[in-house]
Amino acid sequence: MVRTGNAIKAGCAAVAAMVMTTAVTMQARPGGRQGGGQGAESAAEEGAALSATVTVTRALLTDAGALVRELPTSRYRLAQFDDGRLRMTMLATRPGPRIGPLADPYAGMVVEGNLSHGRLQLRDAAGKRLALPGGEGFPAAPDAGESYLADAAGAPERRQRLDGAYGRPQGRLRGLLRYVAHRNAAVEEVLVSADTLLPAELSLVTDGVLTEHHTFSYVLVPGNRWVRHRSTAQTLVTGHTPQRLLSTTALDDIHTSRGGR
Repeated sequence: MVRTGNAIKAGCAAVAAMVMTTAVTMQARPGGRQGGGQGAESAAEEGAALSATVTVTRALLTDAGALVRELPTSRYRLAQFDDGRLRMTMLATRPGPRIGPLADPYAGMVVEGNLSHGRLQLRDAAGKRLALPGGEGFPAAPDAGESYLADAAGAPERRQRLDGAYGRPQGRLRGLLRYVAHRNAAVEEVLVSADTLLPAELSLVTDGVLTEHHTFSYVLVPGNRWVRHRSTAQTLVTGHTPQRLLSTTALDDIHTSRGGR
């Protein structure tokens, strides 16, 4: 029982970390509904600017890119609101290797908060509030409303934010505008579409070593809005043998307040 409880808390922390990564990434690197859940979950999504089912797959790779092992997949129902509020309800997935025929301890867990204000709450499937290690606050992301959903007409504002954070673009790479910032020992590069001003790639090099690499792709949905429907992230895991954590996030069953896809 203690192990199960710890697993649930660890799962909450992992989901919270994923949400916070989204918020911080979007802050530091500017940038009629159908389907969905039933009952309470459907009501919780009422008025959401975006709702979707999200699948996150993860794997550990060698520093050269060879597969070390696959990690458990997670799935959740996402509801995001224009004011920065976000709700994630974990969905059941198959137990991982060697676990056996146990119920998924994360199913029904809810992460809810406001990324614009920098607050999160965690609850288990029964609605019990769970403590978040390190507290419930994190750096606010004023532009968190665009973490998954962005207005096509908002390109001028996105350009202003990018120019303010990085200065003018330093040419183009593969047809994408290239923004670069030097932050102490790190060099941060963001490649954005010249048309939408949405990020397509993000790289972070620290002391000459590539420590992060992200890619993003989008689909246009009714209402002239872009949805970030797929992203990948490779993050260096330091240790005796360098490894990289590969995470792929994919959205399907996408619906917005302005129509379904």
